[in-house]
Amino acid sequence: MAESRIGKSFVSVELWLVVGVLLLLGYLFLRAYEGFVDEAEEFKAEQVRSNFVNALRYVQTAWIAAGRPVGVTDLPGFGNNDLNLNEQGWPVAVTGVATDSKVTEQGCREVFFSLLDNFRIGKDYSLDEVRKPGESLVHAANLQVNVVAVSTVCVYQVGTAAQDNFTLLYNVESGEVRMSQHQRREESG
Repeated sequence: MAESRIGKSFVSVELWLVVGVLLLLGYLFLRAYEGFVDEAEEFKAEQVRSNFVNALRYVQTAWIAAGRPVGVTDLPGFGNNDLNLNEQGWPVAVTGVATDSKVTEQGCREVFFSLLDNFRIGKDYSLDEVRKPGESLVHAANLQVNVVAVSTVCVYQVGTAAQDNFTLLYNVESGEVRMSQHQRREESG
């Protein structure tokens, strides 16, 4: 009888040990998955910033190759061949004939979407597989963009409520682009 009790308790201890190990592995898996999701969000932000910067450099190079013309209102090869540049060769708008460095919200929005909708150098990594024909990079990534124009700077607040947001600052006088990440706030009920 005593032998039977020891055997049952030994099986019980083994069972609890296995359950504990499985719980620990589950916890570690969830932590790793959470880190993977965070890295994917950072990659998305960096991908948008990188494509935007590369498109700006490509526009600047095309402007320099054209002999640095002043008052460019329809730069071929971007958007619908209607990109407007300032005196430094940086994009400021699409519609109208705006070529000065004082930006508007509409001009900033047009530049952002014109450059990211049509820019193609190299591979867009994972977003090429999910993009539909004619769909912009920003829409394929399910990003929302709020635009604010402040003097000579376009401020792009990018993201959704379900992910961390980031902000791009584009200075139309220098072509400089800066990015900052914003952590999503957890709502408490």
